[in-house]
Parts: sequence; structure tokens; C-alpha cells
Amino acid sequence: MRVTFIKTGPRRYGVLVERDRWPDVGVNPAPGYDDYLPHDLLHFVAEAEWRMDGAVFGQLASGGDAGIFLPLDPELLTQTVRDRKRRKRLSAKPKGRRSELLIGRSNSRPRGLSRRSSSVSSTGSTRSRAAGTSSTSAKG
Repeated sequence: MRVTFIKTGPRRYGVLVERDRWPDVGVNPAPGYDDYLPHDLLHFVAEAEWRMDGAVFGQLASGGDAGIFLPLDPELLTQTVRDRKRRKRLSAKPKGRRSELLIGRSNSRPRGLSRRSSSVSSTGSTRSRAAGTSSTSAKG
């Protein structure tokens, strides 16, 4: 598999993936522009370093489309778009890559804490750090 990152315009890049056993695919514009390290280049390096075979480029290497890449052959393009729409309609599962799901979990707040700066004790009372007041909530 040969992967090429191409600057396609101001603050835009595309990715071309040429494969021996499956049709070539690409995405343009690709997500996450950066002047020095495009988002998909970071995926490429991270997946190679941590041997993540089932991630974006592993899926591409095994004949998949990783959810955003499209075939370059116009005859295959129409069928691919149709198949994606059908799969999306039939699928009830949330979409997302494993790493992005992990990031979402690490950013979630523990149960019982509000958005404001407060602490919750084991008795259910909340003490506001800013105001120095306290209140007790009923447990249900």
C-alpha cells in the first residue's frame, strides 16, 4: 500500500491510498489541516508505532474504507456511497474510533460533580469552594 499526502489548496490537504489488491481510495479534503503535520499523517505514524492494525490505515490495507475514504474509480463511487447510506440507516451503534472514544471517557466528569468548582462528600453534602457555603442533597 502506498499512501500520499497532497496539499490541495490553502489550508487543505488530501490523502491518496494506492493498493495492490483493492481499488485505490482517497479523501479530499481530509480532516484536520495543520501546516506541519496533517491529522491523517498523525494517524499513520501512531498506527505504525503502536501496531494498531484495525485502525484507519489498517482498515485501508485490508480493503476497507475507514468510513471516509472513497474509491477513485467513478463506477465504484456510486455503489460505495449507496452502501454507506444503507449501512448508516441500519446501524444503531455509535460511530467513532477507539482512540476518540477513549478521549471522550477521560474527559467525562465523575458522577455527582457539577460543572462549577465543587466537591461532594460521602454524606451527600456539597461544599462550594468559591462561596464557602454548603448544602445537603437528598439521596434517592
